[in-house]
Amino acid sequence: MKVHLLLLYIGSYLCGAIPFGVVFAKLKGVDLLKVGSGNIGATNVGRALGVKFALLVFALDVAKAAGPAIAARFVVTTALHGVPAQMFWFLAGLMAVFGHCVSPFLRFKGGKGVSTALGMVIGAAPAVAAWCFCSSLGT
Repeated sequence: MKVHLLLLYIGSYLCGAIPFGVVFAKLKGVDLLKVGSGNIGATNVGRALGVKFALLVFALDVAKAAGPAIAARFVVTTALHGVPAQMFWFLAGLMAVFGHCVSPFLRFKGGKGVSTALGMVIGAAPAVAAWCFCSSLGT
């Protein structure tokens, strides 16, 4: 179990470290780090490449943390050493957020992690994510 968790967390970090915004911008011949705010997230991708790419990057940034958090649900199904299983799910998503913010592919720099953090909450606590979304509709 410990080895599985360690591999999951390392994989989560590496998955989160993939800078999708930078990748798509490079494919279009744009250096995203020198355009607009210089951030690697969907907002700056929207400025540089348009709405379609911004939505794609947003979805991928959410998925790269939601996926590991959901995968953790299959690795840890019950409490371990008195720690609730959901904490391990959040930790898997958090490792992806950390990877996004401190990416080895970008010399340990990265984005702000907002979209990726959303993915972490969606994967680890979907009811909380839905409640937050619904409660924000009225504001």
